Amino acid sequence: MAKVCAVPLCPAMRVKDSYLCAAHDADARNNRAFAGTEKPATKPARVKTKKLDGMHFELQCKLAGIPEPIPEYTFHPIRKWRADFCFLDARLLVEVEGGAFKDGGGRHNRGKGFRDDLEKYAEAAILGYRLIRVLPEWIESGQALTYVERALTK
Repeated sequence: MAKVCAVPLCPAMRVKDSYLCAAHDADARNNRAFAGTEKPATKPARVKTKKLDGMHFELQCKLAGIPEPIPEYTFHPIRKWRADFCFLDARLLVEVEGGAFKDGGGRHNRGKGFRDDLEKYAEAAILGYRLIRVLPEWIESGQALTYVERALTK
């Protein structure tokens, strides 16, 4: 897989494992619109997933012998969108959709939140990521892990 600049439609190759090509890297240093996009940004995981006998999704992956995902991965070069989990080598994102069965719905089920999620998922697809959306109870039951294992073997 060819390594390309993170800025959409830029044909330039990455320079010295930079997240941006030389032209966009210079733009990033001179223009704060690209600030923070020089490397794939990650932040510590927030507690978003339910536990399975004390195990978070990352530990389930480790015990299953598959690569551990990067939690809270910022996948877009300009927007600050984060995926709950990312398997970077496979370009696979996992989103945990909480609040599906809450009275009145959760953030993902209300108008603005739903619209924002659609925009985020469309941009992820344009950037070449595959997306698996899971419910918190699927992590608890192991069903999410099964989907990820199947996606990683494709």
